[in-house]
Amino acid sequence: MSPLIRRFDPADEYYFEEGCYIHELSNSPDDPVMSVARARLPLGGQTRWHRLHNVVERYLIEAGEGVVELGG
Repeated sequence: MSPLIRRFDPADEYYFEEGCYIHELSNSPDDPVMSVARARLPLGGQTRWHRLHNVVERYLIEAGEGVVELGG
């Protein structure tokens, strides 16, 4: 696989039906087994409960206060 540089563009963020804003940093046919996305919640917001099948999720929580619940 050849190196690929992706640049962050805030305009690529979109609202997702689960209740958060998503910015897909890497999600392409060039690398179909991996996706990297940033999810952002408004202050006091929460997402709907959801479950993904055949997907491994990892979370990096950068800032915030309060309760964070991640189901498994």
